[in-house]
Amino acid sequence: MSSENIECPLCSSLETLNIKIAYKCISCELIFKKKSHHLSLELEKKRYETHNNSVEDKNYLKYLKKLLDLNPELKSPVLDYGCGPTQGLKALLKIEKPLLEVVSYDPIFFNKELNKNHFRTIYASECVEHFNSPKESLKKMIDLMSKDSCLMIRTELYDGVKEPLNSWWYFRDPTHVSFYNTKTIEKISELFNLEVRLLKSPYIMLQSN
Repeated sequence: MSSENIECPLCSSLETLNIKIAYKCISCELIFKKKSHHLSLELEKKRYETHNNSVEDKNYLKYLKKLLDLNPELKSPVLDYGCGPTQGLKALLKIEKPLLEVVSYDPIFFNKELNKNHFRTIYASECVEHFNSPKESLKKMIDLMSKDSCLMIRTELYDGVKEPLNSWWYFRDPTHVSFYNTKTIEKISELFNLEVRLLKSPYIMLQSN
């Protein structure tokens, strides 16, 4: 690994390490793939369309529910941010909590204008690892949070990954370009003035004040 003056797309530090097809920020420890290893929007969309995430699949709904169960005090309105080509959370909550207002958003499949400072719960499952510009994308998402709201994130943190980075299954996914650890999440909470309520990979809960 060699040191380079590449700006971190999260904390803007210029102290980064070159680790083959990615860089690692020395300050916040974000790992981000080099632009030459980002898919085009068209290829990224095709990749998402191959995911077997049907709202008719009970196992998929159970998968979504694991993150929901960590916050029994789910508050409306709820935003499913980065929902992909299906609206799984909306289908799940229609069964589990039918009185909640649920909005699905995805920049590729369900792109729409959203009201800032509006949502009391934002659900972002398998989403933040796709952010090409993490600080910009996180700000866009966090700006949608109202006061006393909760941001629920599911993403695999690389703390404790013992195998070489290039062999880690999460890193090998060509649509995954940003990778976080405990220190990175703590930096995000500091940057956006959020309180860490839960930080245990792959689950993260951040609270607005």
